[in-house]
Amino acid sequence: MVHPLLFFDFTPVGIVIVTIGIIFTAILGWRLIPKRKSQGEETLFNIEEYLSEVVVTENSKMLGKTLRDFYKIYKLEVNVLSIIRNKQKIIAPNANEQLLVGDVLLIKADSSELTDLVKRTGLSLKGAKLDYLESIPFLKSDNLH
Repeated sequence: MVHPLLFFDFTPVGIVIVTIGIIFTAILGWRLIPKRKSQGEETLFNIEEYLSEVVVTENSKMLGKTLRDFYKIYKLEVNVLSIIRNKQKIIAPNANEQLLVGDVLLIKADSSELTDLVKRTGLSLKGAKLDYLESIPFLKSDNLH
């Protein structure tokens, strides 16, 4: 007469296999895991540069100056991606582009350069929660031709 297999009939074999697996992992297995270089917090969260909008105001020191003057006068490493002037966008503006009152500059810069830019030039940082970001319609992919 053949006995049917019960629920715990394989328990002794399972305990032996689990024990062998734990011993293997503890002694030899950890050496088989590849070593990875750790990333710093800046690369982990990608916080070194981000996009911001600044507005040229009437009392800005950059009024009437060119984009080249950001570096020439103030030694600031900022990347002006576009200028929005009177609802018209200037993508990849020329370094000789003169800044006018009300121009909205889409800038790529790290936080320290952006803080320096606002303090030293008198440009106004456009806040996402307070003002409508004018570049949002221009950043949508359906506007590309």
